[in-house]
Amino acid sequence: MSFLESLVSGVSSLFSGISSVLSNSPLMSALLPVLAVVIPPPLDIVAVVAVSLLASVLSGKNEDPERLGWQMNEADKKPEEFNSFKEYRAYLDEKFPVDEKRFNAMNENQRAACRYYGMAGLMTQMRESGLDVSAEALGMFARAKSALQMDDSTLGTFVKDIGVNLKNEGKSSLDPITDAVKGTISSEDYDVMTKSINEAMKNLPKTDLSDAMDVILKLRDSNEQK
Repeated sequence: MSFLESLVSGVSSLFSGISSVLSNSPLMSALLPVLAVVIPPPLDIVAVVAVSLLASVLSGKNEDPERLGWQMNEADKKPEEFNSFKEYRAYLDEKFPVDEKRFNAMNENQRAACRYYGMAGLMTQMRESGLDVSAEALGMFARAKSALQMDDSTLGTFVKDIGVNLKNEGKSSLDPITDAVKGTISSEDYDVMTKSINEAMKNLPKTDLSDAMDVILKLRDSNEQK
């Protein structure tokens, strides 16, 4: 069993087909185990929606973690061999465009693995663009899906809107959310957090949530039960 697989006990089958190039990437070895443990299937679907939408806003084009993950697993070079993830993406698009026939022939386990590879990649890309979206924050929202009474798409879009609002307020991460859930948020971040969530709530199609603190309390209760 590889180092990567040993760190994701219980979900290691997701990564059984990982390429030797990716398995030797420090970036992937650091991110994939965390993602798989903090956001295991089926919670990953909420994270995929949120990451896809946030990355699309920041890059200005539609982002698909599953397709990116396929390219990453086909590549003969690691992300670390480039000056930025943006350069790595350009290399992937030039040398390893998605083979639609092989892509569509993947089984569900292979697709899930590619979603994780692509999520890790897009999270790196977003960090380079000025917004750090942590697995911890994504996991908190995913585990609160039932309490928030949202489907995967609605919750993922809600997380995207909160992330965009936080970035527009000058924040470089979703830390104000995780800090609020933990009860360690500063007074300055508290104001930004409540404003960002309340603005995002205006875009919800229907909700029984009253305000930002109602969201935070549901996140807290859902994650205390973990």
